[in-house]
Amino acid sequence: MNRESAAHRSGVVVAVRASVVDVRFGGALPPIHALLRADHNVGEWLQDLHARVHRLRQGGIDEERFEGIAGFDALLPRSSGHR
Repeated sequence: MNRESAAHRSGVVVAVRASVVDVRFGGALPPIHALLRADHNVGEWLQDLHARVHRLRQGGIDEERFEGIAGFDALLPRSSGHR
């Protein structure tokens, strides 16, 4: 599909209500398989985004935890090797 044809089949979002999105197409509707594929791609994108957010959040938690442990360890008295 060339660029002009793809642009002609692009829609414009006119309303969003809860989980319903209304889209207006200027010309012919795109093939249904293209719409279903787009929906699948959005689902994959959302799963990837959720996983990235989880990794970033967990990384921040781990970093704070290690900083706390290091700070506590720095406050402990050092033994001179004699017991």
